Amino acid sequence: TTTTTTTTTTTDSCQALPDGTGASLGFPQELTYPFSLFDSTQLELRVCFDIEHADASDVTVLLACPSNDNVELVSALGAGALSGRYCLDTRGNSAEWVVADPQNPNAALMLDGSLFNGCSNNFEWTVAISDDRAGRTGCVENVFIDVLKPSTTLSPVTSVAPTCTAIPDKSEGVDGELAFTFSVPAVNEFGAFDESGSFVMICLEMQHDDVRDLEVTVSCSDGVSTKTVSASSDEVAVPDGTFLPFSTYCFSTEGTATEWTKNLDTDSSDSTLSFPLTSASFDGCSINGDWVVTLKDTIEGRTGCANKVSIAFDTNA
Repeated sequence: TTTTTTTTTTTDSCQALPDGTGASLGFPQELTYPFSLFDSTQLELRVCFDIEHADASDVTVLLACPSNDNVELVSALGAGALSGRYCLDTRGNSAEWVVADPQNPNAALMLDGSLFNGCSNNFEWTVAISDDRAGRTGCVENVFIDVLKPSTTLSPVTSVAPTCTAIPDKSEGVDGELAFTFSVPAVNEFGAFDESGSFVMICLEMQHDDVRDLEVTVSCSDGVSTKTVSASSDEVAVPDGTFLPFSTYCFSTEGTATEWTKNLDTDSSDSTLSFPLTSASFDGCSINGDWVVTLKDTIEGRTGCANKVSIAFDTNA
């Protein structure tokens, strides 16, 4: 699997390339990543753009990171029209223009990632595209830069409380709520959850006196909410009674568990340890943006707390 974060320049219309002048059309992008410097032995790089052009042999694509000048990625390659989305990828194995396939990163032009070793992943990178011969024209829109971290595990976004923060007890008929908000960067070039190919896992480090009091709700960045578990309706249980000991418990779109089961490996998608999340509930949600996990206490007189909540995505599940 590959966990990715995408930075996008979206244009209102296809921007015309200056015809035959060699003058480039620049698309600066401010990158913000949890890993500071690009290292081609640890990370992968992808540049994508939508282009319409009468002749590929006119087109030059350059990429500049904050610590280097423009690096030429492709120039005067092949002939014939370009139409659609094209990518240059450190995983790509094509020596000619090929329309991007989001399910197959190898279907991309080859990109030498070592050219960008040492570049900061946390400042402005610029994609520059030019038309170098007069007489044939084209335009570009929707430019993407991805720094990708190949991994067999998920890279979660985590919200950590200083101590185990109390879940407010239900009082005077009002449920107590404790919410954790995550600002999640985009994890695929389309920036949307797709139930056919996306995976999400949510883990809670918590404790509660009586699991039957507890409801957990997840809201995506577009405001869609789904109740993941409501123990007060006796639909789930804990093996040794109703007390939920302090540990980590997980929910995932591949989960099959029917009782609260300790899951100390929050990078694992072991379905037997995770409650099921209905992936269709999030279909179409923007992955980048704020997601909210809410713990709710629905019965007065018994209390609990939560210390750490994490949410992770994998778009190649």
